[in-house]
Amino acid sequence: MNPLSELVRPLRSRPLAVLVLAGLLLLPSGVRAQSMPPDTLRLDQVRMESARLDPAASRAILVDAAAMLEERNLTASRLPRLYLGGQATWQNEGPELGFPGVVLDGPPLEQYRAQAEVDWTLYSGGRTRRNMDVATARRAEQLAGVDVTTEHVMDGASETFYAALSWGAQARILEASAEALADRLDFLRVRARNGAATTADAAALEAELIRVRQDAERATALRLAALSVLGSFIGRDLPAGIVLEIPAWTSRFEILQDASGASADQAPELVELRLRQERLQAEADVVRSMQLPQVSAFGQAGLGRPGPFNFLSSDVNSFALVGVRLRWSIMDWGQARRTRQMVEHQAAMVGTMAASTELRIRRDLADDVALEAHLSKRLADDERVVQLRETVVEAAGKQLEEGALLSAMYTERMAELTAARVALETNRIEWSRARFRILSALGALPGPDTLSDSTTIERMP
Repeated sequence: MNPLSELVRPLRSRPLAVLVLAGLLLLPSGVRAQSMPPDTLRLDQVRMESARLDPAASRAILVDAAAMLEERNLTASRLPRLYLGGQATWQNEGPELGFPGVVLDGPPLEQYRAQAEVDWTLYSGGRTRRNMDVATARRAEQLAGVDVTTEHVMDGASETFYAALSWGAQARILEASAEALADRLDFLRVRARNGAATTADAAALEAELIRVRQDAERATALRLAALSVLGSFIGRDLPAGIVLEIPAWTSRFEILQDASGASADQAPELVELRLRQERLQAEADVVRSMQLPQVSAFGQAGLGRPGPFNFLSSDVNSFALVGVRLRWSIMDWGQARRTRQMVEHQAAMVGTMAASTELRIRRDLADDVALEAHLSKRLADDERVVQLRETVVEAAGKQLEEGALLSAMYTERMAELTAARVALETNRIEWSRARFRILSALGALPGPDTLSDSTTIERMP
């Protein structure tokens, strides 16, 4: 099999390929070559801009606003409640009161009453405080959910960034190989016209040149597709000549010391699940407090005809009443207990989800740690292989000019050199990407709140 048929491949098989290929649909209105000097785009800029552009960024403000309103409501629930009420009635008959020989007027058939009522909860079994705990836990959980969504957006933009890097590196190498083949083809055509070479040699070299150019055009098209998708993440069109820098993540990676033993507890998904479990436990405490007694003070004052305490009077009278009320649910047929158990079961389910998520993260982390270690050792060998292949191609080129080597052998040597160069650049990008995935899994990457235009991410030399 011709080595060039194995050259142009995306990064490791990931769902990212679908994302990049989908970008081809955007090319007519997406990224176009522009007559402007090439710009430079860094991964930290991509992450920052994609996080700020995502609609989820406004959710944090809404979560804080809703939490503040809920806190105010719970604080107000501790204050006395004032109610105003009134009623007017007419009845066709009333009780007749009297003794033998004595008849007393009963209550009037037309009755009116207006009153003010006050209710003040003095003791609620800690329900208000526990509702406060639920509100606080809910706010933390929702903010963690925003962080998860934002992290997914930033990771998607980052993966697209690395895809564009990979296709761009392959396109540059293939274009350079095509130029070298074109030069050799011009030389062979001159020799063929002079009778020093056969037209078959030139035809074989031309066929290989067409093949390499097709691969270069495909890589360029996929790079443009990735740039189009990347531009949709950050909200602006990216010129075809833009330069993407490969981050090395050196300082952040060295801070971890040993990535294989690092803790994944700060991964955004685990943080959200842990906070959800805490919120459910707080809700279970609220249900438990509902079974405790509640004590409240109450009072009534108003005007009535007749007054509620002198219902035989036909005059308008004022009245007032104050007291203390005890309310204790001693029999609810197990409803509170079952509700509490249901919430506790939900918390246990979230705990199993967190454990499963942590196992998945650790498996992915172990894979990326092994890949990073492998690529770190391999890069030096890849550089040496490229140097050796360049020496072989240089010698093959001289033999081709002297007529001592067939064009098929030269194209094979060129294909091997191109494959070595592609392997070197791909492994460099994959090495950086493996480090990125490790830092992302451990929650060690800077978030949108800490990213800035001055954030430093180490770059490949």
